Amino acid sequence: MMNIKPMKKRRKRLFKPKRGYKIRHRDDDIFKTVASVLGFAVLVFVGFSAGKPIFEYLDRSANQPSSSAVTEVTRTAPQQTRPVPSETSMTHERTSAVHPQMELVDEGMAMMLDTSALMSRDALSEALEKISVQPDISGAIIPMKTAGGTYWYATDNSVVATAERSPVKGRLTAAEIADECITHGLRPMAYVSVLTDNNVYGSERIGAYHTDDGRAWFDGNPKTGGKPWLSPDNEDAQTLLCDLMTELGMAGFSDIICDDFIYPGFSSSDLGYVGEKYAPGSDRGKYLTALARKMTAAAQAANSDTIIVLRAGEIVSGKSEIYNAGGFSAMRAAVSLDDRDTFSIEGYGEMSRYEKINAVFALVKDSTGDTQVMPMIGLGGLFAEEVGNALAPMGYDKWLIVTTGT
Repeated sequence: MMNIKPMKKRRKRLFKPKRGYKIRHRDDDIFKTVASVLGFAVLVFVGFSAGKPIFEYLDRSANQPSSSAVTEVTRTAPQQTRPVPSETSMTHERTSAVHPQMELVDEGMAMMLDTSALMSRDALSEALEKISVQPDISGAIIPMKTAGGTYWYATDNSVVATAERSPVKGRLTAAEIADECITHGLRPMAYVSVLTDNNVYGSERIGAYHTDDGRAWFDGNPKTGGKPWLSPDNEDAQTLLCDLMTELGMAGFSDIICDDFIYPGFSSSDLGYVGEKYAPGSDRGKYLTALARKMTAAAQAANSDTIIVLRAGEIVSGKSEIYNAGGFSAMRAAVSLDDRDTFSIEGYGEMSRYEKINAVFALVKDSTGDTQVMPMIGLGGLFAEEVGNALAPMGYDKWLIVTTGT
């Protein structure tokens, strides 16, 4: 990997030549505590040598009329999170939605910007200036598309322009944002929520789940807040997401962190409409993996790298649909562990941070074997040295430390 260098001010670069990065060695893994300068920020460190829960459990309301141009199949019912693995020697449950902000950066840390910094160039410049003077920070992570489908930059994507209600909240273009990061000497990195996109794109509900007879599937009655979801094997959805990767790469983002490769909580009656191929326990993970490959290729063609976010509990319990479908030897993946994760490992709740990392990632290592994955650690109060002490003996040569600021 090449070394990051101080960046001079530049404007509107489209295809950005690759800058390589080296992983720091263990002797370098001593950092100062970095105080947060934003209302919501994330600090990330790379060490050592070398759905989100779904919104609702859905219940069909077949007799509700639709006011839209396309007939919609809708459901309403109690909330449900990702499926919880059956009780075994080790199980896992995510207690709330998580969108980790992280990236593999050269010899230091990266900080996540608050979306409020994306409202103007002055606001962005001020936020980046505060980041750039922090010790050891070399990257800025920008939430470009977040859960629900909000775009925090001024995209000119033709499909996004068809949305029933504009999901575009940011006022700067992707190129302006990336350029401003580079101007402040920071590596620009984008965060993207992939399939938790509930925008109504066009009268045809572009990219959403559809029935065989052309009706769009919503997760509830549209009149009471029911929403569509992007379908991973829908060609229009794939085009939209790949175009997004191309747009961000061409704008100058070095890396794109892709999260939320998940399905809605289809009930048996839903499957009668959208198809049994989406049934839990089927091989539907192949659609997630195929989408990840296409998005990775699109980013690569635009000189950007992709990281696919996986969940530690889903990996070790065998419930990660996207990972189980295979193909990660050709993709970069980060396996996350944070304070929202709970495990049925005996005494887990009373373990120290070091013991938790050691116990969980020993199981991750057993589950992933020779597949190269990066641990992504988000346990509060961590220091780089204790993470290295836990992970290095297991053969991990790089990892991410995620610390949420106040």
